Amino acid sequence: MNSSNGSVEHCHEANIFDRATLQFTVKLIRVQNPSLALRIQNIIAPGSSLRIVGDQHPQRGDLFSLDLDTFSLKRIVETLGEVGLAMAQYTLRTREGDHEVLKQTKQVMDRWLDYARQHQDTRVPEEMAGQVLA
Repeated sequence: MNSSNGSVEHCHEANIFDRATLQFTVKLIRVQNPSLALRIQNIIAPGSSLRIVGDQHPQRGDLFSLDLDTFSLKRIVETLGEVGLAMAQYTLRTREGDHEVLKQTKQVMDRWLDYARQHQDTRVPEEMAGQVLA
């Protein structure tokens, strides 16, 4: 969700992403991991069952509730980290590059890291309960 100054706002739930953030994620990871980019692209495809309908804040645009498996989420975060690092190194080395895109990349990475932390927090109690029952 983009605010008027272009920054990414955070939803109350870390697994809620807006269309623009997901599209930017696809753009960032498409070259390094096309299959993962396609998976995210399918989330925002017309008719996706993950789209939140009846949102009280239509000015925020389309929102999607994600429930990714741990492996996919890890791959997204790792790929974004690699892409972000490469962009930052190029910008520092050459003094070229789009600083706004670099800032937006960091904001998107922060969103995915928030989701990964929330995902980890919800999975750990489930895994511990499974170990106790076993």
